[in-house]
Amino acid sequence: MRSLEKTSRRESSAPRPDPPTGIRVLETKPLEAGSLLAVYLEQRGIARETAAPYCREVRFSIGARQYEAIGFANRSGGYELRNAWFKGSSSPKDITFVDKGAGTLCLLEGFMDFLSLMEMRPHLRHTANFLILNSLSQLGKSLEVLGQHSKVLLFLDRDQTGRRVTERLLGSEFNCRDASAFYRKHKDVNEHLAARKGQAKQLRLGLGHR
Repeated sequence: MRSLEKTSRRESSAPRPDPPTGIRVLETKPLEAGSLLAVYLEQRGIARETAAPYCREVRFSIGARQYEAIGFANRSGGYELRNAWFKGSSSPKDITFVDKGAGTLCLLEGFMDFLSLMEMRPHLRHTANFLILNSLSQLGKSLEVLGQHSKVLLFLDRDQTGRRVTERLLGSEFNCRDASAFYRKHKDVNEHLAARKGQAKQLRLGLGHR
């Protein structure tokens, strides 16, 4: 575990863009059918029915301006915030643990990947727990949760940083398995889902044939 804590510190010390500051959550409400935010999720391949149990529509402010975004809560009461043009988070930043009482844990970087996995592998909703890091810099906070599970399935990004963390977890004391092979041609689970649904739409419209 000590080696992973060192890894987490190294990952968190790597240069990364500063997050937006001064984000204040003003109001949250259930994800509404037909709303612009629900449409945004559908454009990313995620049905409102899949997201609704885990997400809220969040109205927030940055300075004097107000905005709306999909909100995904972490265990400390902060929100990951996404819309078509904005990616940020409110304080405090933390991991999100979805506990179904299972012995298997699915580990993902972001909540769009989590929702995409729910869309593609709905059986996992009843057979696994889920830990969403909300940033690789939060890996150190996940170690206790990882240790509570008999098996950990890794659905991390397939970019250089994600692969490096995957390899270190595979070599750790936790019983980890790399489960990313099905999206090996894409960066992450959501990119794979969006590409697959885009191809299916082309075929329905007859655009996939020459």
